[in-house]
Amino acid sequence: MADGKEAAVATNKKVVLKRYVTGFATEEDMEVVVDTVRLQVPEGSTAVLLKNLYLSCDPWIRGRMSKHDDGVAVPAPDFAIGEALANFGVGKVIDSTHPGFNAGDLVWGMSGWEEYTLVTQPESLLKINHTDLPLSYYTGVLGLTGLTAYAAFMEVGRPKRGDFVFVSAAAGAVGQVVGQLAKIAGCYVVGSAGADEKVDLLKTKFGYDDAFNYKSETDLAAAIKRCLPDGIDIYIDSVGGATLDAALLNMRQGGRVVAVGMISQYNLEEPYGVRNLYDIIIKAIRIEGLNVNGYFNIYARFEEEMAGYIKDGNVAVVEDVVEGIESAPAALVGLFSGRNVGKQLVALARERREHAGTTLTVTVRRHTQSSQSVADQAIDQLATQEMAGSDEEAAVATNKKVVLKRYVTGFAVEDDMEVVVDTVGLRVPAGSTAVLLKNLYLSCDPWIRGRMSKHDDGAAVPAPDFAIGEALANFGVGKVIDSTHPGVNAGDLVWGMSGWEEYTLVTQPESLIKINHTELPLSYYTGVLGMTGLTAYAGFMEVGRPKRGDFVFVSAAAGAVGQVVGQLSKIAGCYVVGSAGSDEKVDLLKTKFGFDDAFNYKSETDLAAALKRCFPDGIDIYFDNVGGATLDAALLNMRQGGRVVVCGMISQYNLEEPYGVRNLLDIIPKAVRVEGFNVGGYFDIYARFEEEMAGYIKEGKVTVVEDVVEGIESAPAALVGLFSGRNVGKQLVALARE
Repeated sequence: MADGKEAAVATNKKVVLKRYVTGFATEEDMEVVVDTVRLQVPEGSTAVLLKNLYLSCDPWIRGRMSKHDDGVAVPAPDFAIGEALANFGVGKVIDSTHPGFNAGDLVWGMSGWEEYTLVTQPESLLKINHTDLPLSYYTGVLGLTGLTAYAAFMEVGRPKRGDFVFVSAAAGAVGQVVGQLAKIAGCYVVGSAGADEKVDLLKTKFGYDDAFNYKSETDLAAAIKRCLPDGIDIYIDSVGGATLDAALLNMRQGGRVVAVGMISQYNLEEPYGVRNLYDIIIKAIRIEGLNVNGYFNIYARFEEEMAGYIKDGNVAVVEDVVEGIESAPAALVGLFSGRNVGKQLVALARERREHAGTTLTVTVRRHTQSSQSVADQAIDQLATQEMAGSDEEAAVATNKKVVLKRYVTGFAVEDDMEVVVDTVGLRVPAGSTAVLLKNLYLSCDPWIRGRMSKHDDGAAVPAPDFAIGEALANFGVGKVIDSTHPGVNAGDLVWGMSGWEEYTLVTQPESLIKINHTELPLSYYTGVLGMTGLTAYAGFMEVGRPKRGDFVFVSAAAGAVGQVVGQLSKIAGCYVVGSAGSDEKVDLLKTKFGFDDAFNYKSETDLAAALKRCFPDGIDIYFDNVGGATLDAALLNMRQGGRVVVCGMISQYNLEEPYGVRNLLDIIPKAVRVEGFNVGGYFDIYARFEEEMAGYIKEGKVTVVEDVVEGIESAPAALVGLFSGRNVGKQLVALARE
């Protein structure tokens, strides 16, 4: 319309925000107003004028209808009072001065909730290629909704044939697509929905293997267990809250939770607290928020693939269409009560087109080459007892051990354990392939606390509960006294799982690892060169995947794992801040371990504000050893694409009712990955780790702080002290100070 003639003017009905919303949105929070629009693009611009044909109606719009404080993570800016609401839609180009668009083009992209929209940044619009399919599909299965489902399931969920998949809000716009993609991928898929009609739709139209009405269930975890008795490999979460909590209890080892939305949380002033996050550690579960804006680079591939599925009858589509802009407020409000069936959209102007397909609808040690502890010198003087194959009667020794006296609820106390004296034969039983160890150092770690309670059958635990009277166990360093195993000889120095006792008969010695660097203190193999160090290395390097310049936060930073993570961060070229529970430890972090900054969390009244002070630009990697309120605060401060490595949750181990984490919604707009990991899955990299870490120690790049108590009798107090932060550095028990 660049002919100089005066542009025509048309009326333009639009839905605007009438007042900011708290709680559930109502139709009265919006109003339909009538304005006018010139049917010509302003001269000198490169804009596009659209006549809107279909508008998408999605729950995420609700977030923009509230007034948020500055700095709060939101997927898009708040609407202003009187501003037209906006979402993705399908439109026809009426006028254009942009070289990439012509009048008559059919496009989809962000548009106002109005009859006409002037798009001033038309580069975000996408031309519609498959006009042989209903144009409305580009508000859903072929538009943002379909791309969300595809990216969540295929790119983030990474399905394998035979996987067990659970989808919440499964009859919704995203859920219906995910379920059908799961069947195409050869998975077994179960969905939840809020009405029997929708449950039937899932099974009869979308091919779900099973489905249930969550409103009819009194125990969501039990309902999921009934439908997926072998557990869940992939959970596509559109709901959050209690459904996420229930799903976590049913996840399989290495399971993936893809957080697409949290519709149950959008209208709450106080979000639901998710309590079962400890399960992500022991099952090595990954929870990843999906922001679909990061996946438009695959749109062309997705569009062709999905259009093919529709035309081949492999994907059916159900749409819930309301007519006219006046119907939009009610349609939006209805989403939150589950009123819609399938993709909710608003039809403004239907264009008749032919289409194909199926439309349904503390001692600080710095190593020097000559250093050797008194204990290590004593160990070298131990006589090697060569008894395997001897006909003489085996000698017997006393064997002090720490056993569980009673099951623990709440915080463990020393009286929950007792030291008993037993005897042990100093020879491996004939006919076995066992190894008898004299324990030299025992590791003292918070995770032992979990084995000291009595858990219900089927509960997710890192290892079986101890029995009353059974010796506690953890990783330790020992010297082989006797062995009938071909790979282990008397006199060998090893580390691995051992009892909290002076001697341990190891019946599965394949798990023991020989110590290569005997020029370093042997105690290091309870910590920096053992499971603790491997935990720090695998969590930070393999799961966190640091990049030079990353901003790293470490909680419990003065602990055994934290001290190593901080120093690895500096080696990797990162900026690292740690939290600890005393000023002494804060000083240690900055003066011994090279942290760039640190704070005493006990002195802070607002953890989120403390993190904001230390990380004004946000956190790229949070290495979490604490959980609870610290995790909640860190989530508020994560950067786009941030990684939370969940190593431990020491704040939760003694609680009968876990802390409910409330800020998980932030992982969606920021595409944050929250990943638990179990170090047992990383022993394949141990040899590489050991050499690398030993090198760092010898070069002075890694400093080690150990908190050593003497004698087996000191072990109970050392364990209890971990939970009050009494230790400084790696807590261990020395048995062989001879």
